[in-house]
Amino acid sequence: MSNKANLVFLCTAIMASLRPTHCRPDLHVHLSVVPDPMCSGPYHSHSISCNTDTCLSPVHHVTSLTVLASQGHLKDDEFTRIAAVERGKSAPQAFVSSKQYVLSGNIGTGNDSISQLVFSWESPVVREVKRYKCTVEGVDTSGRDVTISVFAEAPTGGFCGNQDNVTIVDPDTVCVPEKCGPNLINRAELEASTQTILHEVANLTSELGRSTKKVNTDFEALHLKVVMLDQKVVVQTSTIKDIQGMVASFIELYKYTYLTSNFDVLGIFRGTRYYVSKTEAAFNIRAADGQCSRLDGHLVEIDDRAEYNFVVKKLNKVSGNHFFTGGNDLKKEKDWRFFYSNRPISFTKWHESQPDNYRGNEDCLEIRKDLGDYDYNDNSCTFTGKFICEDLQIESEQNL
Repeated sequence: MSNKANLVFLCTAIMASLRPTHCRPDLHVHLSVVPDPMCSGPYHSHSISCNTDTCLSPVHHVTSLTVLASQGHLKDDEFTRIAAVERGKSAPQAFVSSKQYVLSGNIGTGNDSISQLVFSWESPVVREVKRYKCTVEGVDTSGRDVTISVFAEAPTGGFCGNQDNVTIVDPDTVCVPEKCGPNLINRAELEASTQTILHEVANLTSELGRSTKKVNTDFEALHLKVVMLDQKVVVQTSTIKDIQGMVASFIELYKYTYLTSNFDVLGIFRGTRYYVSKTEAAFNIRAADGQCSRLDGHLVEIDDRAEYNFVVKKLNKVSGNHFFTGGNDLKKEKDWRFFYSNRPISFTKWHESQPDNYRGNEDCLEIRKDLGDYDYNDNSCTFTGKFICEDLQIESEQNL
């Protein structure tokens, strides 16, 4: 690729990096098209980037990011998945088979609230694609399912000549400057400067065949603008890092305060932390899982005898008789699954004659202290008791 095309990539990367860490829209999709500067062939580079930040988004707990494509101006249900990244999977997945594609991304965990998916390729076949869609799925702070989608149109009129990059942002979710804090970078000013640079690059590229000397002179001036803009970013980098550190400290303090105020920690087993609610209250499986997610966890999912033995041993030191888990058959009677993962329950320790779905209204699985030796029992999903969470973010392998 020529130096001129490389400079286009550089400017695009600068514009993406100048977005303040704590001033993001709910969901952002960026479609980049960089043609051959001399228009000598059909090949050109493309990149689709989807980003979401749970700090400012109604999606509190992201489960997946997906990029979809359409061959024309079609309805939503006629889009085809081309790439996705999902919570719990080690790498993003492409649904198109080609060695030309480069795929990267991750779902934010712990203190990292940002999830992203980047899909890049170099091929002429993109001319057949008219629209792209980026979709984020997850749950909000109340445990309700949330889905947000943003669309981007592919450029029209060919790829040679003056063609800007295409960026689509949901206008209802853009962060306004007064909400960004006085010490953050003025995003509007920096993005305006970058857009000016991109426009100048496109104009210079179209004039390469007519005046090489003038183009070289203008590129020197353009390079100076890029350097000056980069210096401005460097000056403010330390301020941004300080703010990031303060925010991270506040988040950790909030989590610690929330945990100690509302839960009793049972301990850590196989790198997973377990904790049980302090207060007995009418159970609500969706709301309970939402409370667990505030600590980057979910309602407990017991998979084998060793994990069960650890949990009940710790429950023996906690007051209460009814301890609800994530097990339920709400969707289909006798089809017991976990609420968070929707996996079928493999390990059980049902009490004799249980589950019995008494009066046709017992769809939630509890560990009941007074039945046998902490046996399983099906109970009403609104019965009074406590609930158990597990937190998969713990990395140590201690057994407490």
